[in-house]
Amino acid sequence: MMERQRRLGAALFVLCLLAWALAAGAGAAARQTDGAPVLTILLTGKSEEAQDEARQLAAALGRMGELARWCRFSAARPEEARRALAGGEAAGAVWLPEGFLAGVLAGENPAPVLYTAPGLPLEGALTAWMGRTAAALLTDSQAGIYAALAVYDQTADPPLTRAEAVAGVNLAFARAVLDRGGLFRTQLLAAAALPPAEHYALGTLACLLLLTGPLCWPCLGGGAPTALWQRARAVGLPGAAPALAGLGCAFGLYFVLFWLPLAVYSRTPLACLVPAALAALAASGFAGLVCGLAKDRARAGALALGLAGAMAVAAGCALPPVLLPAGLWAAGRWTLPALLRAVLAAPLGYAAPAAEWVALAGWGLALWAGAVLAARRRKGARAC
Repeated sequence: MMERQRRLGAALFVLCLLAWALAAGAGAAARQTDGAPVLTILLTGKSEEAQDEARQLAAALGRMGELARWCRFSAARPEEARRALAGGEAAGAVWLPEGFLAGVLAGENPAPVLYTAPGLPLEGALTAWMGRTAAALLTDSQAGIYAALAVYDQTADPPLTRAEAVAGVNLAFARAVLDRGGLFRTQLLAAAALPPAEHYALGTLACLLLLTGPLCWPCLGGGAPTALWQRARAVGLPGAAPALAGLGCAFGLYFVLFWLPLAVYSRTPLACLVPAALAALAASGFAGLVCGLAKDRARAGALALGLAGAMAVAAGCALPPVLLPAGLWAAGRWTLPALLRAVLAAPLGYAAPAAEWVALAGWGLALWAGAVLAARRRKGARAC
């Protein structure tokens, strides 16, 4: 008996370590995607005038939100740019020709030169791709400027001089390019409500802890009559008392297992109390039900594996949600692993609808009721 308990404890410890490692890995992946821009791009020129234009362009590009998320633009002298490229401190450097801004404003096509860092092949390829994209944007803008100037040339008595018209058209195009975010409404469409790292990490954590239900077999009254059942019958306690006591022990164990990884990852232990308690309510009820319906520990394990595995597939924990049929994914949102994942993500900064909180609480109460009824049925069968 002692050897069996030691094996059960070791298995539970290994499962907990795996679950906590998954949660820590999700945190590391999320922190890796946040933070400083990926690429550093320098702008420079040979003359003082070109370097002044480089500073103006670096400031303007830094105000473009979609670029600032990935690139850090700064002006540098030619020798500083060469050292940064050679040392791998910058992914690329743009050499501006003389009169670059004036040429663009006049409708010309001055050609800057882009150099990439030889020691950073991936960053250099990304920088070259961004350079080609910027060249395409500049070409489109120049085409618009030429079209506006063609209309100006056809006007019999223009109200503006040609220089004023060129400056006005360029300013309008510059504002449109810098304020592209105000022209469109961006909406993020995703198959899952959480980013992939949190989606799979929290879903796997929920499924792993559901699979540990059969490890609670001794405290949930499974197997042969235990001293707990015998003492309860001797003192005249109601039939549900031993089952409730076992469910309470399982609830305390699951509360610690859910709360600890959440508290470590979110760094807000108090905010994790309610989600962990609600998750522990549902997980302990699931453990009590599978142990109450099964005749022995092996059958309880098979039942837990079958139920948790089926719900994991429907909840998108085993396959990407985009590969699931629409009806299965819609129903899977209300399975136990999906609700656990949504509620456990609340301390991590992701809002869970109130309906999912209520649904998980309903799951927990229903599972507890089923576990108590199964325990009473098993007690009646023993008495017979």
